[in-house]
Amino acid sequence: METNKPTDSEETTPTLDSQTLERLYQATNELYAADTIEEGSQQTVSVALDIIGFDRCAITEADEKRGRFNIVAAGGDTSLRAGDSQFALDEGILGAAFAAGESRIDNETNTVDEAVPIDDHIQSALTVPIGDWGMFQALGRETGVFDETDLRLLELLLAPLAATVKRIQRETALKTRTEELRQQNRQIEAIHEVSTEMKRATKADDIYSLFVETVEQVLDIGISTLNTREGDLLKTRAVGSGMSFDNFYTETPLDQYNSLAVDTYTSGETYIIDDLSETEYRVANSTYRSLLSVPLGDWGVFQGATKERAVFDQTDRHLIELLADGADAAMERIDRENELERRAQQLEQQTKQLDQFASRLSHEMRNPLSVLKARTTLARETDDPEHFDHMDRSIRRMSRLIDDMLSLAREGSLDTVTEPVALDQCVKDNWQAVRTLNTNLNLETEARICADKKQLHQLFSNLFRNAIEHAGTDVTVTVGDVSDGFYIEDNGAGIPSENRDEVFATGTSDLPHGTGLGLAVVRRIAEAHGWSLQLSESDTGGARFEFRDVAFTDE
Repeated sequence: METNKPTDSEETTPTLDSQTLERLYQATNELYAADTIEEGSQQTVSVALDIIGFDRCAITEADEKRGRFNIVAAGGDTSLRAGDSQFALDEGILGAAFAAGESRIDNETNTVDEAVPIDDHIQSALTVPIGDWGMFQALGRETGVFDETDLRLLELLLAPLAATVKRIQRETALKTRTEELRQQNRQIEAIHEVSTEMKRATKADDIYSLFVETVEQVLDIGISTLNTREGDLLKTRAVGSGMSFDNFYTETPLDQYNSLAVDTYTSGETYIIDDLSETEYRVANSTYRSLLSVPLGDWGVFQGATKERAVFDQTDRHLIELLADGADAAMERIDRENELERRAQQLEQQTKQLDQFASRLSHEMRNPLSVLKARTTLARETDDPEHFDHMDRSIRRMSRLIDDMLSLAREGSLDTVTEPVALDQCVKDNWQAVRTLNTNLNLETEARICADKKQLHQLFSNLFRNAIEHAGTDVTVTVGDVSDGFYIEDNGAGIPSENRDEVFATGTSDLPHGTGLGLAVVRRIAEAHGWSLQLSESDTGGARFEFRDVAFTDE
C-alpha cells in the first residue's frame, strides 16, 4: 500500500478478486452505451461505490475556460453535489494529479503539501485522471484506506468512461459543427436574399436599414451601427433596434484619434477586437467588450458589439463582409442611377434652354435686323449720317446678344481660372466701355479678390448695361464692399420682389430692347466662382446685387 506519493504499479502486484472483476466487467460494458457524459459519470460513481466499495467519491470535469474543476457526479457519504465547483485547476491534490497526468494514492492527506482540506475528517485520497477531460477522486476518513488493488480496479473502471467521454465529445463536436454549417448556410441564404432586395432599393437609407436589420435578425447582433462618410465626418445613419442615443457616437471626425471606425474606414481592413477594455480605442458605452468593425466600400463603416469577451470569429467576419459586398454593389447601382437621372435632367434642361435660346434669339435678332435694314435703306436714300449711328447700335446689340448666348450655351463647362484681381480697376475698365452721357459711377471699393478676370469683366459689363438700359441715361451706379464680398446697385426703378427670382432665368426681360440673357450670365458666373448672389432693393429704390462668399486676397 502506497502512502503520500504517486503510485508505481511495478512495486506492488495486487491480487484481484475474480468475482469482483466479473461484476466490474459487466458494469463497464454498460458504460460504453451511455448517451451523455453525465449519465456515464453517474454510472461510474455507482459502480465505484457498489462494486469496488468506496465510501465516497466524485468525478470532476476540468473546465479550462473557467479554470476550475466542476463536479459532474458524486456519491456516498459526502456533501459534494453535481454542479459544485470547489477547486481551481492548479489547486489541491486534484490539481497536482491533473497537471502531472498521473494517478496517485495519498493515505495521509494531512501530511501532503498540495492538500487543501474541505473536510477535516478526510485522511485518505485516491486520485486518477480520466484522459485529459477530468478527474476521479475517492476519499476516506481514515489513514491508509486505499491500496494498489483499489487503484487497479478503478483504472479498469475509468477506461471505458474515458472512451465514452471521447466518443460523446466527438459526436457532440460533429453535431455542433453540422448545426453550425447548417446555420451558416441558412445565414448565407438569408444574406443573398437581402442582397437581392438591396438591388431593388431606390434610396441609400433603405440599404442602411436593411443592413442593420439583417445583422440583428440573421446574425443575432443587436448592438450595431452603420456610419457613412459625409465630408470630413463619419455620421451614424442606422443603429440596432434596442440602442439609445447614449450607446453610440452620432458623428466622428475622420481625424479623430483612437477611433476604431476611423481606422477601419481609412485602412479598408476588418477588425475583430476580443476585449475593448484592453485597447486604447474610445467606446460610447464602457460595457462593450467584443467588437467587429467592417469597411463598406469607400462610403462607410459597419460596427457590431457585444458585452461579452471574444464573441466574434472569422465566420462572423466573412458573413458580414458578404453582406457588405451586397450593400456596396447596391450603393454603386444607386449612385449610377442617380448620376444617369441627373444627366437626363440636365440634358432635358439643356434641350429646353436650347429651345428657349433659339426662340429668344429669333425674336431678339428680328428687331435689330429690322432696324439695320430700314436704316440702311434710308442712309442710301438720304445720305444722313444719323442713320449710321442707329445702324451701329443695332450691330453692337446683336454682338452683345451673341456673346450672352455663347456664355449660356457653355453652361456646365465654364472654365474658371482665378487670379488676384483689383476690383476698382476692373470696374473702371468696364464702366468706360459702357458709360453714356449723364451716367455716373460711385466707386467705394479697393478690395482685391480671387476671380477669373475675363468672367468678372463680363459680369460687370452685363450689370452696368442692365442698369443703364433699365434706369435710363441719368442712372448712378455704385460698387462697394460687404463683409464677405461686394455689391453693385443703381438708383433706377428697381425690380419688384415678386419678380426677383425670375430675372435670372434665361430669356426673361421686361425691356423691348433687352436681351433677357445678361442676368442669367451673371448668375452663371457667380455659381462658377462659388459665390452666393442675392437681389434686393437699394436705398434709393433701385436694384442691388450682392455677391457673397467671395475670396479676398492681399496679393
